[in-house]
Amino acid sequence: MENEPKKNLNKTPSRGLHKKNLRRLADGIVVGSVFALFCNTVLNSPQGTSPVDYKTKFPLNNTELNISAKSAGKTVLLTKASENYTPVKYNVDTVVIDTAYLKRAFHTFGGYVSEVKAISLKHFVVDTTGMSPTQQKAQKLLAQKFNNKKRIKSTIIHEVTHSFNDEIGLKAFGIGVFQFAKICCHDEISATISQLLDFRQQYLETNDLSVFKGNFKFYTDAIKEGRIKPDITQIPTSTELALIMNGSKKHWQETLQNYYEKAHMQMTKTWYNKSFFYRLRERVEGKNITRKHNEEYLKRLNLCYSFNIPIKDKDGIYKSVNVNFVKFMDQDIDISDNFKENLRNLCKTSFREGYQLYKKALKATEYVQAAEARKVKGEDTIIIPQRNAHFIKQKSR
Repeated sequence: MENEPKKNLNKTPSRGLHKKNLRRLADGIVVGSVFALFCNTVLNSPQGTSPVDYKTKFPLNNTELNISAKSAGKTVLLTKASENYTPVKYNVDTVVIDTAYLKRAFHTFGGYVSEVKAISLKHFVVDTTGMSPTQQKAQKLLAQKFNNKKRIKSTIIHEVTHSFNDEIGLKAFGIGVFQFAKICCHDEISATISQLLDFRQQYLETNDLSVFKGNFKFYTDAIKEGRIKPDITQIPTSTELALIMNGSKKHWQETLQNYYEKAHMQMTKTWYNKSFFYRLRERVEGKNITRKHNEEYLKRLNLCYSFNIPIKDKDGIYKSVNVNFVKFMDQDIDISDNFKENLRNLCKTSFREGYQLYKKALKATEYVQAAEARKVKGEDTIIIPQRNAHFIKQKSR
C-alpha cells in the first residue's frame, strides 16, 4: 500500500471498498472463530446442561443474625419518618371484568415493569353482560375486595420490592442462564416476604391475627400452635426467621411457580438473547466463569433477601435490625424439567442464530404487561413501611 501511487487509488475507488469488505469479512471470521470456541464449551458452562449452577450449601451459617455493618453490631435507631416510610407513586389501570376476562389464564393485581421503571395497579370494574346472576354477584364482590385500599397497600409493598430488586441489579447480566431463571423466582419470593413482614408488624401492633386476611396460613398456624412467639421488643428467633424464609418459598412454589413459569421462561429467553455480547466477552476474557457466576448469584440473593425488621425498645422507640434471610434458606429453588430443557436448547444456538436473536431482542418492544388493559385511570400515591434494607442504605448515602 505504501508504494502504490495515490492516483491509482483515486481512479479505482471500488478497490478501497473491496478491501474494506475483506476486512469486515476477516473480522467476522475472527469473531466467528472465537464464538465457535464459546459454542463448543457452552454446554459445559453454568449456562449449559447442569441446572445446579453453584455449590453453596443451604442453610448458611445461622448461628447469629447478620447485623448491618452500619450499626456496628447494634440495632440502628430510625428517628426520621422518611427512613421508616416511603411514598410510592403508581399508575392505575382500569380493567373490565367481563366474560372474556374470566377466560384468561393469567390474572394479576398489577405489576412492576422494569422496562419503563413503573408500578401499575389495576382498578377493577365489572361488565355483567352474559354472566349468570351467581357470577354477577361473585365478580362484584371480588372487584370490591380487589379495589380495597388495604389490598392495594399489600400489592404495592410486593411490587415496590421488585423495583428495589431491579435497582440493585438483581436481573443484570453476569450470572448463568439457569441462575437467572431461578432469580426470577427469588424476586417473587423476596416480594412475598415483604408482604409477610408487613402483616407480621400489623399483628404485633394489634395482637389480632385477622390482619392476615387468611394469607400466610403456614405462619399464622405456627403462632396458634405456639411454635413461634413473635415479640415486637425482640429480634425474631432463628426458628421464626427460618419459617418466614422457607415457608414463603414453599408456599410460592406450591401455589404460584407453575402459574408464573410461562412468563419467567419468556423473560429468561429475552435476557439470554440480550446478553449475547456479554457472554462472548466473558469467554474472550478467559476468566473462571463458573466461579464468577456462582459468587455473583449468591451476592444477589444476599441483597434481595436482606430486610429491616422493626423492634420497639422499652421507651417505645422503634429500631431496626437488618436480617439476611439467605442464612436461613434450607435449599435453593428449582425450575421444572420442561423449563430446563427449553434453556438447554437455547444454549445450543449457533453464532449466527445467537446474533440474530440478539438483534431481535433489542428491537422488541413487547414485555410482560402489568395489566391486560392499558386504559389509564390515573395516578395515585400510597405511603408504605420501608422494609428493604439495601434500599435504605442507598438512600442514606
